[in-house]
Amino acid sequence: MSVRTVCKTLAMTVTFAGASSALGYGLGGHDLQHAWSHATLLFVISACLSPLLIFPLVRKTHLLLDAQRRLTELANTDALTGLPNRRSFYQSAENLADHETALAAIILDIDRFKDLNDSFGHAVGDRVLKEVATRIAVCLSAYCPPAIAFGRIGGEEFACVLSGSLAAEVEHVSQALAEAIRSAPVFVDGRQHRVTVSVGYHLRLEDLDLDEVMKQADGALYAAKAAGRDQVAASDAVSTWNERLRVESQSAA
Repeated sequence: MSVRTVCKTLAMTVTFAGASSALGYGLGGHDLQHAWSHATLLFVISACLSPLLIFPLVRKTHLLLDAQRRLTELANTDALTGLPNRRSFYQSAENLADHETALAAIILDIDRFKDLNDSFGHAVGDRVLKEVATRIAVCLSAYCPPAIAFGRIGGEEFACVLSGSLAAEVEHVSQALAEAIRSAPVFVDGRQHRVTVSVGYHLRLEDLDLDEVMKQADGALYAAKAAGRDQVAASDAVSTWNERLRVESQSAA
């Protein structure tokens, strides 16, 4: 129940009580002046007592709403990076996939993250994850937010879905994300750590559902890692499509 609803309910209760009392007092044969005096007295008493009832109730309602909001945030947010978690990401991505024909998926994986954790400890690994998440969020903020869903979907894995006209720019966005992360080292306790990501992407060319689009992007990610890491790779389907467009363009020229 909202604070507004609580206040409205109490106000209506006090008003109804006063009006009913005045009416009953008048119909009982009493003088109208006495009826209104009686009603006024009731209102004064109510005005004095209402804060004692309203304030604790309003406070409890506010605390309940705040607790509900925090629970929702915890359910949808990755605690370490502050990005949407896997559950929240897929909810947003499914919504885009259901309403947009043009769709593209990007999956990023931090290169040699396990080695980083083993060599410098999990505290350093956590700082790197936070910095990578920040750079992803800043990079994507330059584009159209309503057309994007992104989040942390695994240990060192992040994903992004583009929709509408932005989907056609998936290669450019993928390159921008990789550059944003490699552009500067991550500093932890005075030590520099060079961080790179492997990126795979897929543009929906057929009537594929979100899971299949993500699967194609994941395959491209493995190709990027196999090519030496710190690479951006398109899925086989997109690579074939791009090559066909290139050949057709050369033939037309």
